[in-house]
Amino acid sequence: MDVHSLGYVLNRQVATAGINKVVIDHHRRAPDAITGATLSYIETYASSTSELVTELIQYIVEKPHLLKVEADALLAGIMVDTKYFIYKTGSRTFEAASFLRKAGANTLDIRNLLSYDKELYLLKAAIVKTGEVEKGVAIAVCPAGIKDPLIAAQAADEFLNLKGITTSFVLAQDGPDVVISARSNGTVNVQVIMEKFGGGGHMTMSGARVKDATAEEVKDNIKKILNTTIREEEDDESDTATGRQERR
Repeated sequence: MDVHSLGYVLNRQVATAGINKVVIDHHRRAPDAITGATLSYIETYASSTSELVTELIQYIVEKPHLLKVEADALLAGIMVDTKYFIYKTGSRTFEAASFLRKAGANTLDIRNLLSYDKELYLLKAAIVKTGEVEKGVAIAVCPAGIKDPLIAAQAADEFLNLKGITTSFVLAQDGPDVVISARSNGTVNVQVIMEKFGGGGHMTMSGARVKDATAEEVKDNIKKILNTTIREEEDDESDTATGRQERR
């Protein structure tokens, strides 16, 4: 669930075994997708895998009954992926949330579940402090000793709460590899950029793991890709404007 790429599963042997498998995900289909699944339900329109699971429950079960902890878990998944119903949120997202609320999910309990302690906050602040910001894009390298991908991802989220920042990349050195967490408010398609590093995700939330590299090398490569992307967009806008003038 929430993954269909062999490069991101916890146990590749299980994912490739000849057993009954169910794959439910909302990320864009990857080249190394899991094959041979009994059921493969991959819909990129959805805000989250939790939204897809909630819909399946309503379609498959005539009179669905969820435990409160189950409803809380599913709604928490939606809230995390949409950043509390800000990004990638459609009418079906709210319909799923409404169903879960009626099933007993409690938003206050979920908020408490997702809260973090002072130590984690200070770690994220240390990462944000290292950020270099240019044209609304923040790139930060985790200080030595901080290599937890989850903390890096949360720090990437924090950048978008700062005024003027539309996109963020947080890099964490994990042994010989570099883990990238990328976030955007939709101004920059971070999914396309992460795919260049062998990763993926969504337009507003993506990631990648770069093997045998340093954080500084990856940071430089991200800057080069961003500069190329910006130039291409400016050229496209210039061509469009020229075309309009010629038609006049």
